[in-house]
Amino acid sequence: MKDYVLEVCVDSVTSAINAQKGGATRLELCGPLLLGGITPTQGLVKMVKEHTNIPVFAMLRPRIGDFCYTDSEFEWLLDELDCLLAQDVDGIVCGVLTPHGELDLQKMKVIIDKVHAHDKHFTLHRAFDMTVDAQKSLKDAISLGVDTILTAGHQDKAPLGVDCLEALIQQANRKVDILIGSGVTVDNVTYLHQTTGATSFHLSGATVHAGDMLYKKEHIHMGLKEFSEYDIRETDEKIIKQMTDILSVL
Repeated sequence: MKDYVLEVCVDSVTSAINAQKGGATRLELCGPLLLGGITPTQGLVKMVKEHTNIPVFAMLRPRIGDFCYTDSEFEWLLDELDCLLAQDVDGIVCGVLTPHGELDLQKMKVIIDKVHAHDKHFTLHRAFDMTVDAQKSLKDAISLGVDTILTAGHQDKAPLGVDCLEALIQQANRKVDILIGSGVTVDNVTYLHQTTGATSFHLSGATVHAGDMLYKKEHIHMGLKEFSEYDIRETDEKIIKQMTDILSVL
């Protein structure tokens, strides 16, 4: 497969460098992925752009949780969008929903129009998977001018959503790129390609290793108690290279 997309989601400079070395075609740059990915800091954006030369799409998500934003949160989101565009990222990754689980067409149009006015790419992230109706949401996304939809086929993990993914790709008919993400691995990417016809894939390819701290207070937590304060989660260059090797021969 020649024209595949391999987007790697990263939340650090090291992960971004590893992803590029492994053969990623572009980056989705986020704040902490353990929180589901939020808007990256300006410092992180600056350093990643300095240390890589593949497209950088930045997450635009002001907080964790759902994708239904109050007026003040939406103003916050738009301020972050201005900052990201000022840093000349190559694309924006975002999604806004109504309380009833549909794309918020009014708010989405404001975002997308601004992104396209700067000649940047717009990806609708997995807010799409949280909508009521996948087919209707796809039609709405196309009408808004969305360039890419990141989805697991309205499931938690992509392998569970192959029937929906296949239908979405057929319905999209190249009007928007369907980017398969969540649970994509070197062990199932061939299956996902063969069953859905997808050529665009998204993953972190991350592994966990111990940090440099020698003195540790294991009983004190600064954040999520499920994860050690002393473990580092980073994209593994070898995993991304394995993925590129597989995709190149499909």
